Amino acid sequence: MKKIAVLLISASLILAAGCTSNFKVNEEAVKEVSDKITKTIINSVGEEKAEKTETLTFDGTGLNKINIDSSVGDITIKSHESQEAIVNITITAKSGSKDKAQKLLESYTYTQEKTQYSIDINTSTDGIDFIDGNYIETSMEIFLPSNIENTEIALNVGDIDIDGINGSFDIYSNVGKISIQNGEGFCDLKADVGDIVLSGFSAAKSSEFSVNTGDIELNFTDISKADKIVAEAQVGTIDVTIPENTGYQATIEEFMEGKRTLSEGDGKTEINLKTNVGDIEFN
Repeated sequence: MKKIAVLLISASLILAAGCTSNFKVNEEAVKEVSDKITKTIINSVGEEKAEKTETLTFDGTGLNKINIDSSVGDITIKSHESQEAIVNITITAKSGSKDKAQKLLESYTYTQEKTQYSIDINTSTDGIDFIDGNYIETSMEIFLPSNIENTEIALNVGDIDIDGINGSFDIYSNVGKISIQNGEGFCDLKADVGDIVLSGFSAAKSSEFSVNTGDIELNFTDISKADKIVAEAQVGTIDVTIPENTGYQATIEEFMEGKRTLSEGDGKTEINLKTNVGDIEFN
């Protein structure tokens, strides 16, 4: 959480500076989480904690989607050979005493539901009083079968790491890093404060990547199935790597450098890159 505290301080400084962008920043949300989490980090140092891990197992037959809504905690998602979807949830409660932490842990509830086509998990901490160092974190380790090809995540504070999953990715993170590697599909990734990193990824259809404060690093193994790729950072750098001999038409708007266009081959894939403050590397 120290890293997150630094990110929150950076976000506060950027917002105070009054930077503007076409990407609308949820300033109230950033300020709210900044106040709550920063205070909680400070107050919870040296406090007692209680912790438990629960495992949820779903028959993945016929499913194609997972929805996650979470307040605080890292999320990792990996593929596996089984037809079952497995979710390991580690819940950590902190408070002023061991007894209070245990009571906080026992009183906390989350929801999980399997519908006809999806798995829905909500571990948000709405309604929990964070005064006096009370603190709840829910970290998730998830294993999915290959037929679940739609991933939707809304996370307030924490890192998201996805490995070996294909399909569509609709992810919003208020504070934290979003990483996707060794996959194929299309993305709508947004981070208010934090980096977005793609590696070993084959792009299809249209994808968009947006950050308020943070860097965007995209390493594509293939873009031949992609119609459009858009990346915008208000404050931060953008680094995009595509395979050689790939057809594209790129428009680059770099801080202090103006707009330039590049093209290769048939120009099939449209690429738009923009920073308001920060450098752009396109290879």
